[in-house]
This record gives sequence, C-alpha cells and structure tokens, in this order.
Amino acid sequence: MSDVEDFIKTHMYGTPQLKPDEKRAFLGSFKERVALALTVAQIRNPKTLAMVKGIMQRYPQYHLYLNAKLSQTYLTEYMALAVQLNYQSP
Repeated sequence: MSDVEDFIKTHMYGTPQLKPDEKRAFLGSFKERVALALTVAQIRNPKTLAMVKGIMQRYPQYHLYLNAKLSQTYLTEYMALAVQLNYQSP
C-alpha cells in the first residue's frame, strides 16, 4: 500500500526533496556548495594532496570536512595541510 501512496504523492507533488528549506537557503542546490568531494581511492593517490592544496588556497572561505573513518595517515596529512594554510574549521 505504501508504494501506491508514494507513487501517487510523487505524481501529485513532485519528487520529494532532501532538506528543501536548507536547499533554498543555500543557492538552490547542494552541489553548488561543494568545491571538491573525493573518494577514499582518490585520497590514497599521492598527487591528490597537491591538488587539494591548490583548491584550499583558491577558496580560503570554504571548510574542510574529513571522514573520521579514514586512515590516520591520511587524516594527519590533510589536517596538517589545513593548519599550514590556516584553514577555517566549521
């Protein structure tokens, strides 16, 4: 029954949105607020740190968010970079 109700609601009101109030407050799209998102595989690439440094220098008003589940090695590298560049903490 729930599937039928969801189908009807979707066609009556449109596709449900994730946090619509927050989306309206921040330029209309979540991706417009993200300068860079990396996978774990990309973080393991040694060239990525230099690229991230360039982006952090280009967008000093942004914030760096790190997944605490990352290896301590990678967390330390990126945290040290943030400290070196005097990057904002959220």
